Amino acid sequence: GMKSINPVVNKLIIVEGLTGLGKSTLAHFIARQLRYNDIEATWVHEGELGHPLSVEVESGDTDLFMQAALAKWQGFVSRIERSGEIIVLEAGFFNNLLETLFLQDVPFSKIYRYSDLLQDTIAPLQPALVYLTHSDVSKALADNFRNRGAGFQDFVIKFATTTPYAQHRGLVGYEGMIEFWVDFVTLTDQLYDRFRFQKLALLNSNSEWETLEQQILDFLSIEYVAEQQLPEDIAADFTGTYIDQRNDRAFTVRYQNHDLVANLFLDDWIRLIPTTNSSFLAAGWHFIVQFNKDSTGKASALRITGQDVDYLSLVGTVAERVSN
Repeated sequence: GMKSINPVVNKLIIVEGLTGLGKSTLAHFIARQLRYNDIEATWVHEGELGHPLSVEVESGDTDLFMQAALAKWQGFVSRIERSGEIIVLEAGFFNNLLETLFLQDVPFSKIYRYSDLLQDTIAPLQPALVYLTHSDVSKALADNFRNRGAGFQDFVIKFATTTPYAQHRGLVGYEGMIEFWVDFVTLTDQLYDRFRFQKLALLNSNSEWETLEQQILDFLSIEYVAEQQLPEDIAADFTGTYIDQRNDRAFTVRYQNHDLVANLFLDDWIRLIPTTNSSFLAAGWHFIVQFNKDSTGKASALRITGQDVDYLSLVGTVAERVSN
């Protein structure tokens, strides 16, 4: 039959930016909006298990790594070229790839040349880049650590300060970690400037989330389709605290701004998007939250299915509702 005209020319949409600025949430949003517009789209999460672009090189040999990564990208691009879908890639270009070269203390000039080579590789896909920025890197990181907890902060400090980049410069502790990311953002700002295809830089000032979303849709020529929201009386069937008896982990489901939200991750409140009357997508994650209902129609338990990411395993969780 007739195929509808797809206004979106980009077969690859890359979402980049510092951790905690909302890359996952926005990348997932873009992929959902494409689907609502009947355009086939796949969103690749930064921490996806079996990530299509992950490269394992045993030694710290950066030239070997660059070769392997380029080959990986070439294969990825030829697969997408043949498929009918649009890939929304969260990170994977600046973060997790050029970042790997940065932390190994590869000179910026060499990273720029390599990024130009990567651009040549992705050119056939008419890529678009959405780059999230923040006016204050250290504040953005501090906010993120507050939401994700001390364990996450310690993990990031250890990650940053054990890199050759940090060690060659004597960067230690919290301050050293901040300096590491400030330098990385200096690099990604330059990489953004060098990006020669369609691109959009967005300043994330959390208050203006809807504005950010609309700017991205305009930039990509995607028609906004409103998502289903729950009226308060129906939301009340789901709100409350749920406890996983196996590890005493508590999840709270709240109703705010016409949406259900749940703290799947400490104080990271994640919007639940209705797909059926008892199943929800978790915004920014590949998790699906399903509720069991009792005879009165109230939720009695929540189950998490879908797909884990490498630093957060929730699939298989069953939590019983203990209070409303």
